Amino acid sequence: NLEALHFLDQSLLIDPNHYPSQLNRAKALFGLGYKTQAIIQAKKLSSCKEAAVAAEATALLSKYS
Repeated sequence: NLEALHFLDQSLLIDPNHYPSQLNRAKALFGLGYKTQAIIQAKKLSSCKEAAVAAEATALLSKYS
């Protein structure tokens, strides 16, 4: 929901490179129907250095693209 997205945005202000928060933000965006923004976020994460996050982002892209 929008409240969750707000809190994720706040946490990313503190640490913009926190990949799990970025991934959760992408999930929230997909859940709220903001598909274009979610795809942009997930595409960035699909090549991040944390393999588990990259794999989950790739799975999100497969599911929603």
